[in-house]
Amino acid sequence: MAKIPMLEMSEKLKEIEQIKSNLLDVITHEFSTPISVLKAYIEMFMTRRFDSSHPRCREGLHAMKDAVIRLERLVINLLTLGQGKNKKLDLDYERVVVQDLITQALSQLREGLQKKSITTVLRVPPNFPPIWADPSKLSTALMNLLDNSIKFNRPCGFIRITLTRPHARFIGIAISDTGNGISEDKIEEIFNPFTQVDMSSTREYSGVGLGLPVAKVIVEAHGGKITAHSKRGKGSTFLLILPCEKPSQDISWTKKS
Repeated sequence: MAKIPMLEMSEKLKEIEQIKSNLLDVITHEFSTPISVLKAYIEMFMTRRFDSSHPRCREGLHAMKDAVIRLERLVINLLTLGQGKNKKLDLDYERVVVQDLITQALSQLREGLQKKSITTVLRVPPNFPPIWADPSKLSTALMNLLDNSIKFNRPCGFIRITLTRPHARFIGIAISDTGNGISEDKIEEIFNPFTQVDMSSTREYSGVGLGLPVAKVIVEAHGGKITAHSKRGKGSTFLLILPCEKPSQDISWTKKS
């Protein structure tokens, strides 16, 4: 086995330390921002008379709710990723109508869609079947993917969600956006935890790079597969292939002849 030169090893260690430092800064920021919002409004409510009809109070309650949701999603993503890496992601299977989960996710992401004036289109073929899945986990995966499509989309852009039947035993979910896209040499990296194209503390987009890796963990736990197709400046498409039934050892996502 060839030995790694000391200088090269030293540079690698410095690079790893810089990544760890950037990661710590990002995670700290992602937690501290909603916590600061909660602290500020709680202190305001404690020191002033609370009148739920007052616009400032309603604004505060909405801000607190958004902060709690942001923290909750961050914690859920961290827990899901940890469980997935340890092969302990338990799934509670139910009969799930996928288009209902997508509609619910878009409803929860309405504010982000409105801020950027993004139009969504959901295409569902006739007689599209329900599938066996964990509705909570699958909803988290869809939320992460749709949130990603909003975050990296352009103002007045589009998100198209297309449901398909690539095989009698599988369904497909394609989520396409009109965002900046991803360089082809970066496609594989986006499914690595804590990865964005830019993970510095001064980067343009918020987040700790958990959304796509968590979606991948959830889809694969269901016996499915997720792939990304993108070109810089041409938007991105994420394709999920999921089995209609509970996965077993003999099931494969690939199309059989």
